[in-house]
Amino acid sequence: MAAICEALTVRGRLEAFFETGTEGIIWSLHDSSLPAYDGLWPLYDGDQLQVIDGDGWQGVVNLEYHRNHQESPYGGIGGQVASGFWVHGFQDDLDPDVWAKMFFDGYRAILTPGPTSHQLAREPHVFRGSSAGMEARLRGLADKSAQELFRSTIYSWLIFYSDGQWYSPAKDWDFSLDDTLRLIGSPSAEQITQWRTYPKTYNDTLMPFDWTTFARLALLYGVRGGLDWKFNTKQERADWLSDKKELLFQPELDGIMQVRDLALVGITEWC
Repeated sequence: MAAICEALTVRGRLEAFFETGTEGIIWSLHDSSLPAYDGLWPLYDGDQLQVIDGDGWQGVVNLEYHRNHQESPYGGIGGQVASGFWVHGFQDDLDPDVWAKMFFDGYRAILTPGPTSHQLAREPHVFRGSSAGMEARLRGLADKSAQELFRSTIYSWLIFYSDGQWYSPAKDWDFSLDDTLRLIGSPSAEQITQWRTYPKTYNDTLMPFDWTTFARLALLYGVRGGLDWKFNTKQERADWLSDKKELLFQPELDGIMQVRDLALVGITEWC
């Protein structure tokens, strides 16, 4: 069984995160064992960061906002740039290109939020803890919180785009669409057809709320997080799962609990 650590130590991969409204990259750590923004940890001055991959690096985050400044070609004040992207700050004691590469390449890292982090108020996530206790922890959520977490949890496991293409974290494991449907609980043909239909409302989900489905998806996130930490390539993850597929496909949760526990073996400080 994987060890569980203090709530504010986070393992994941460095990410050059941006979206509409960020006006440039925000240096972050992404914990892929949690859904949506739950797994995103923007870095703040005072955070302690240990980078595992590449040449490694360990220190306290302290961002400066002067180096690699360029004027905007569209007017305005411009900003800092790395590899053609607008960014927010560079670590003051590292070359900007060295710092940026760690995030663009998704290096593994361990983060301990510092005293100025906006993340200090986070409670330990309900997906943490023993596999056998997952459903009980989920049932301890308030109804509204359970419904909202279910919605964000189920959404990413099967996304149909408007052009007919699809994505799932399971696709990164070399799972086919049929494999993915079995993995998440075998939605009906009618549910799949509806899920392909756009536009969607905020309350739409592939399958209706169900505690067993909820626990299955939460356990799958643990599998995903463990494999993303242990292996750097999709092929390595697919190879590791190749003889465990039938355990994942079992309608009961015992099989997927077993795979989650195996995926987390040897991973300490997993929070």
